[in-house]
Amino acid sequence: MAQDNKKLLQKLEGCETRIKAIEAELRLLGEKVVQREFEAAGLKKSLNLTETELAIYREIDSITLETVDIKTTLDRMMDVVIKIMDADAGTLYRLAPDRFNRGLEENGELVFEIVKGPVADRLKEKGLRPVKV
Repeated sequence: MAQDNKKLLQKLEGCETRIKAIEAELRLLGEKVVQREFEAAGLKKSLNLTETELAIYREIDSITLETVDIKTTLDRMMDVVIKIMDADAGTLYRLAPDRFNRGLEENGELVFEIVKGPVADRLKEKGLRPVKV
C-alpha cells in the first residue's frame, strides 16, 4: 500500500510538472498570438494606406490627363492635397518671374499662385518679400 501511494505521488508530481510546463507554453503562445494580432493590425493599416495612396495617384493622374491649363491643373491638385491632408486651407507659391534668375536669396519675392481657404481672396496676387537678416 505504501509502495502504491509512493507511485501515485510520483505520478502526481510528474503531472504537476507537466501542467506547469503546459501553462508556461500557453503563456508564450498567448504572447505570440498578441504579437501576431499587432502585426496583422499593422498590415491592415498599411494595406488601407496603400489603397488610399492608389486612389490619390489615380485622382492626380486623371487631373493631369484631363486638364491642359497649368493654372487649372495646379488649382485642382491643391484641392486634392487639402482633402488628403484634411486641411482647412492651402497655398502654392511661385517665385516672381522678374526675380527668378537671381534666386530666392537675392531679393526674390514669393507670390501666392494658388490660394484656397477662408482668406484666399485677400491673399491672391499678393507676395511675400524676403526678410534680410
